[in-house]
Amino acid sequence: MSNSGESEFREVFPSGVDQRHEDPREFFGLERTPEDELLRSISAAAGNQTRSESETKKSRKLNLSTWTSEEDELLLRLVAEFGAGSWHTLASDYFELRKTGPQLRSRYVDVLNPSRVRGQWTEEEDKKLVELQQKYGNRWTKIRDHFDGRRVANDLKNRFRLLQKSVNTPKEPEETK
Repeated sequence: MSNSGESEFREVFPSGVDQRHEDPREFFGLERTPEDELLRSISAAAGNQTRSESETKKSRKLNLSTWTSEEDELLLRLVAEFGAGSWHTLASDYFELRKTGPQLRSRYVDVLNPSRVRGQWTEEEDKKLVELQQKYGNRWTKIRDHFDGRRVANDLKNRFRLLQKSVNTPKEPEETK
């Protein structure tokens, strides 16, 4: 019994040669961009030439959390050009599946976002955080909206837990000599 997907494949590639893993830009006659060449050089330096789908799935089990400065720069340029979103498309088109869409989003939102405040927390921010947590519970993204995007949801959660610990931890009286 023949698979309809297989027959569609034969119509697109009548020679029967499995070309599904070729670079789609080359297949469709599109030009390569400078970012593509940068990624190829990063990939070659890391020994990560174009992989089959099964090899890609295997590699995702590895620790892909390390980011190079070139990848950070590329992600910042892409977000500046295309905006924050379409993470899966950016991952497949510019990172050749070495990074996933959620990894790109997480890296940008939690680390690279230029509007993120990393400085000291003010007393007003602490009070606002506690009040909003009492109102909304642990809906950190909803609480984040009240901080004008200057604090990320994970920072809010971590700060709230730190505040909880400081309130719940009894202070031992100092010994007098």
